[in-house]
Amino acid sequence: MSTALAMAAGGARGTTAAQMRTALAVTLPDQALHEALDALALGLEEYVEATAGVELEVVNSIWGQTGYAFAPAYLELLARAYGAGVNLLDFAGAPEASRRVINDWVAAQTRRRIEDLLPPGSISAQTRLVLTNAVYFLGEWLYRFDAALTATADFQRLDGSAVAAPLMQLGRPGERVEVEYARDARAGVRAINLYYRGQRLCMTVVLPDAGTFAAFEAGLSVEALDPLLAGLRSTDLPPVRLPRFRYTSASVSLREPLQALGMRDAFEPGAADFSGIDGSRSLYIADVLQKAFVAVDEQGTEAAAATAVVFDPGAAPDDAPQFVADRPFVFLVRDTHTGLVLFMGRIVDPTRSE
Repeated sequence: MSTALAMAAGGARGTTAAQMRTALAVTLPDQALHEALDALALGLEEYVEATAGVELEVVNSIWGQTGYAFAPAYLELLARAYGAGVNLLDFAGAPEASRRVINDWVAAQTRRRIEDLLPPGSISAQTRLVLTNAVYFLGEWLYRFDAALTATADFQRLDGSAVAAPLMQLGRPGERVEVEYARDARAGVRAINLYYRGQRLCMTVVLPDAGTFAAFEAGLSVEALDPLLAGLRSTDLPPVRLPRFRYTSASVSLREPLQALGMRDAFEPGAADFSGIDGSRSLYIADVLQKAFVAVDEQGTEAAAATAVVFDPGAAPDDAPQFVADRPFVFLVRDTHTGLVLFMGRIVDPTRSE
């Protein structure tokens, strides 16, 4: 999402640009931001190329109305910093066919894990520009869960009911396993890192104490997470248990959350200033749409996500060291070298698949 919006911000000016920077919590100067995102993508690409058992592909693309006059400097910026090429479509004459073309591209980039990113009606004859970002990740655990140890157990849902779910197990009964673990008794939460091959990317699982998930989620922030993540240390634990799960989100509009973060003018015809895109102030963001997929099993993690920015004119606790995720939890797939969060989600019912 941040990459797709940074591409859009490359054409924003004035108050529109300032509000987008606020919503994205950007502190770097404009050019430095684009260069940093380019360097980040290149660094991850080099790491993945050198690491067996890990795939990570991040691709961007531009879809513009044929015949529309886009600013050459803007297209050059997206090509240089984001590797995004221009694809011309006839939104005005064939909006539905154009929507299918973009959806097919997204599906191909994500190994068909993200289908129909753009729902019916999201592209109209008024659409002039769509910016897309697609991410695909496939990582094998550094230490795999033994499938023979996976067993069904009760998972406590938010409403207090229980559902039978397959809980994987890292380590044999009676043994202890070494993982990076942290416990913040005051905050009522614990966490572990589960590394993928190459020991740079990992899944961090954050487990609030029983009955506290809603309060934890309401207060979730970088400031709340940082002390917990900084406290992760190699620790011998009883066998770690984690549910096997697979989930595909709906195509979600991010318009209201972004407006709540202060990005208001970008969505308002007349107020939006994207003159860096076409030299005029006619374009505004009609919607920002995102869809995601994640699957976790004994072998590792597969995840995909895609984002589209659509422009029209005028996502008393027991403190003994242990980790059994048999209740709602939050997960992050992140780069431990840079702090980049690639995927983030919550599991409140691992038996749901959509």
